[in-house]
Amino acid sequence: MIEEVLPVLQMGLAVYLDKPIVILAPRGTLIPGNLRAMATAIEEFDPADPDTLLAATERLAKRGAM
Repeated sequence: MIEEVLPVLQMGLAVYLDKPIVILAPRGTLIPGNLRAMATAIEEFDPADPDTLLAATERLAKRGAM
């Protein structure tokens, strides 16, 4: 988010419009505490294993987070 402005604007708009914040991140990614507190769902995946990305996405979908 530091190098790109668009994700920051999207995050601000999601907060402003009271939309759910869903995070799908590579395992080991630093997710700041304030962002974790705002997130309705967080799933991690192993970037070296595409199957974990699919599984994490399906878990989010099952929870109705997406």
